[in-house]
Amino acid sequence: MKCRHCGAVNTGQRESCWLCGQTLAAGDGAAAESVKPPVRINPNRKFAGSFTLGSLFLAITLIAICLGIIAMAPGLGIVLAIISLPAFVRTGLVVQRRAALGKSVTPAQKVWWFLGSLLTSTVVAVVVLVASVGTFCAVCLGLVAVTTPKQDWTGAWIIAIVAAVVATSLAVWGMTKWMRYRWRRDVQQS
Repeated sequence: MKCRHCGAVNTGQRESCWLCGQTLAAGDGAAAESVKPPVRINPNRKFAGSFTLGSLFLAITLIAICLGIIAMAPGLGIVLAIISLPAFVRTGLVVQRRAALGKSVTPAQKVWWFLGSLLTSTVVAVVVLVASVGTFCAVCLGLVAVTTPKQDWTGAWIIAIVAAVVATSLAVWGMTKWMRYRWRRDVQQS
């Protein structure tokens, strides 16, 4: 029976509600049929806004690991925290999307998705670092060309800038394709 006062579902032949203690009326038995099933998450929704206890434990563990490493080696701990945050968020989004589609998720899958996302975050950081160094070198060559009038550095300067732009564009395009492929694969695999 469903309590008219608090809405709690009472099983068996109870005279009072287990939650609020109010007496149950004789007509409350029919109200038990009107109990709505659990709400399913809309798969078209981008963010469901809910989390599980396992996700909370994973977040606390990840924070504890990062803080422990920051205490021992601050530089390494900060880099780990920066790289692991996108991996944690992506893993949570994949799990939510799969749950919205009605697909089961095992703890091993969550761990593999997190590690794969961590690897992806690391690769993205390395690509950004290499592109940044290449762009820095191109700018330095441009400054050398401007400050040394005796030598003609114009050709090298143009080649360095074009190479930096092409390398950065290819890296961004490739990483975007790879991340989209991994997202579709992780969400759709059974």
